[in-house]
Amino acid sequence: MPFFQLDPAGTWAVDNVHSEIGFSVRHLGAGKTRGKFTDFTGTVIADPKNIAKSSVSFTVQAKSIDTANTARDNHLRSADFFDVATFPTLSFVSTKVEKAGKGYRATGKLTIHGVTKIISFPFAISGPTKGMQKETRAGVEARFSVNRKDFGLVWNGLVEGTQVVGEQVEISLDLEGIKK
Repeated sequence: MPFFQLDPAGTWAVDNVHSEIGFSVRHLGAGKTRGKFTDFTGTVIADPKNIAKSSVSFTVQAKSIDTANTARDNHLRSADFFDVATFPTLSFVSTKVEKAGKGYRATGKLTIHGVTKIISFPFAISGPTKGMQKETRAGVEARFSVNRKDFGLVWNGLVEGTQVVGEQVEISLDLEGIKK
């Protein structure tokens, strides 16, 4: 089936195996620590004829944080940061999706550590295309940053006057969806 005949309209489930929710944050003002969340679900409802009817939502299990360092991951799960025992999930629910230049913009409620803030970020769509099992797939890419302190993630330390953890966290969403 030719690419342009696939219909992007409909409901799409995020395919965890081919998706990643990642982040990076400054460490000691010198380098960046990178990580990802490995357990999440998401749904995108696409209506290209009336973009205002489109929506996106996802839920991330906070305990699934993975920075490739067990001690750091356990610290991030503790009450100093995500406090996963009290706040087991992070979530985003859009309140508005709109065309923005060559791409799109999602605005919605981001909840981290029990604090909900309205954020807005640009995103791009790739596809749709057919998958190995003849299913219809499409991708979404987004890059944006949030201030972790806005969400109650305030722990920090100082080493010779330099903060251990930066305030701005860069978020990367590389999601692949399967049309339901």
